[in-house]
Amino acid sequence: MAVTDQTDELFELHARLCKVLTDPKRLQILALLEDGRRSVNEIALKLGARPSTVSQHLALMRQAGLLGTERQGTTIYHFLAYPEILDACRIVHGIVRKQLRTAGQLALASGRLA
Repeated sequence: MAVTDQTDELFELHARLCKVLTDPKRLQILALLEDGRRSVNEIALKLGARPSTVSQHLALMRQAGLLGTERQGTTIYHFLAYPEILDACRIVHGIVRKQLRTAGQLALASGRLA
């Protein structure tokens, strides 16, 4: 893909979406939603976080278009609007794992870890 094929606006939107994914808790929320929809309280319980904090994260993720919602009675459930975002996260996660392995190998080679 050549840069000339892309518009400035597309790159801006891409960067905005990536900013939403810079928080570890939001990445954990994405992983939790892989198995299906969840309420704020379910997510908070799994993360060991306050529901109000989780709600703030979810609001940012909804604004970025990553999540959809569904009301059932008084409970609002959140789900992945684009489940393929998990594929992108898996790719980045794999790169981070490789970087950590490489860093560990370099540390071993230099004698810093015994």
